[in-house]
Amino acid sequence: MVCFFPLLILGLLIPFLIIILIIILFVLMIPFLLLLFVYNLFATNISPTRSFDVEKEISIEELPPDLANVDAYIISGKEPLTCKQIMENLDKKGILDLHGRQKIPEDELKNVVFSVISLTKKIPKCELNMNDMRLNDSKLKILVPMASKFHTLKIGGEQHITKNGLETLRNYLCQSDNKSKLRRLEMHGTKVKSIQVVKKAIEEVDAFEGKEEKIELIDGISELLPYLQEVSLNRLLKYSAFDTITNEAENLSLWSPTNFSNLTSLSIRDCNITDSIVAKGVEGFLKIHTVDLSENPRITSKGWKEMSSKISQGNKLQHLIYQQGSISEASAKCLKDLLFYLTDLDLDHCRFEENSLQALLENKQNHDELSEMKIKRISLKDCSLKKRDQEAINDFQKGAIKIIHDIKKTPDNSAAWKCC
Repeated sequence: MVCFFPLLILGLLIPFLIIILIIILFVLMIPFLLLLFVYNLFATNISPTRSFDVEKEISIEELPPDLANVDAYIISGKEPLTCKQIMENLDKKGILDLHGRQKIPEDELKNVVFSVISLTKKIPKCELNMNDMRLNDSKLKILVPMASKFHTLKIGGEQHITKNGLETLRNYLCQSDNKSKLRRLEMHGTKVKSIQVVKKAIEEVDAFEGKEEKIELIDGISELLPYLQEVSLNRLLKYSAFDTITNEAENLSLWSPTNFSNLTSLSIRDCNITDSIVAKGVEGFLKIHTVDLSENPRITSKGWKEMSSKISQGNKLQHLIYQQGSISEASAKCLKDLLFYLTDLDLDHCRFEENSLQALLENKQNHDELSEMKIKRISLKDCSLKKRDQEAINDFQKGAIKIIHDIKKTPDNSAAWKCC
């Protein structure tokens, strides 16, 4: 019995020592566990900072060490740019102009993005011009974080952007929690001389081959509208497949009234807008403060009638622009009905047929009728008018309404007058 006593002591002592050793190791590990917890906590917050609050799929490589020098070129080519030049242009004008630079590699674009985003907030960022850069979806994806820092983004002209590229921009704006500064998008078509229309329409202007691709692109623009305040799509539809298949243009998602709920300005100059398109989009147009329908000769009195019959005091439309158009007497009568709801009507460079200006201004001498009008300003700069139009203009201006004009005789002293 006595010989088993030491074994009993060892059987009790060894487990006790093991437990004590484990407790000591655990106590010693507590500081390391705390450090690991703090590291993980702050690493979560540090990660977005290093990626400039970009979506996970949008990554920007770190700036190469040699670009820490502001005089180093970050864009090569025939017209190289340094970081210093970019900063000076932004500081003086608030503009970063990259238009026409079609051969910038992706690595250099990433360096530009890194440089601009790292600039202090005090440096103004008003306009980012990337027109005619032949951007594709991959390059646009790189540029999206930088684009969101500017008030105006220009990505018109010759491009290879599809709906997928615009979805990247939309997703970024959607997830930016109102941190994005982007308010205006300009996506214009290319200007073409009349003698080149047919050839250029096929080879250059419509950069997105095929009707389906074009429709998808317009759908991508439509999905961007809720995140913007101003949109300009001048000439974007003019030479597309919609010229011969007008029904497709009329059924575009772009004209859905819900798309225009946040817009304050929409410009669709020279886009082959027709009466049927006006009828389709009129409810949306009336939700926007400023609408520019200039250079769309296919809008007739029927289209203006659609607008004048739908407008009411509760609508937001205040400023209507229709320049470089032809106004018939029937159209003028419809535009006359809009004067009770608009504050500004811009008809610069328009041609008034027959007695159309008199039809626009007729019976306005009645003071009760004038008092009911909201119109404050009508612009008739550089319009070909007749001599008798002067009296109608003078009578109309007896109230608080202002017509911007300066009627002068033409050089041949004929009966035709010019308002300029």
